[in-house]
Amino acid sequence: AIATREAAAHHGLTVVADDIGNDTMLETRYIVIYKQSGEASSHRCPFPRDVEDPVQKHSACFALNNEPGAAYKLLSCWALRNIDVLKLETRPLGDGQRV
Repeated sequence: AIATREAAAHHGLTVVADDIGNDTMLETRYIVIYKQSGEASSHRCPFPRDVEDPVQKHSACFALNNEPGAAYKLLSCWALRNIDVLKLETRPLGDGQRV
């Protein structure tokens, strides 16, 4: 798996290779989804380092079938769990492309 050193240490894994990417400016981020209470809520994400009270933003990309309610079904999963979606962009697929 490709992961952070922290993730490897947490799960008792051995790092086989460092710096395996071809873009030195690339920063990989991970998202931890959890309930507001319970075991996972006490853990902080391992990024960004050395920043007091960091603002954490995440992006996701989904391809949905062109059918009534498809976007609603996706977004309602977050709304029902009080997860705030600040921005939504839609882009059509290219000519002849299908999901």
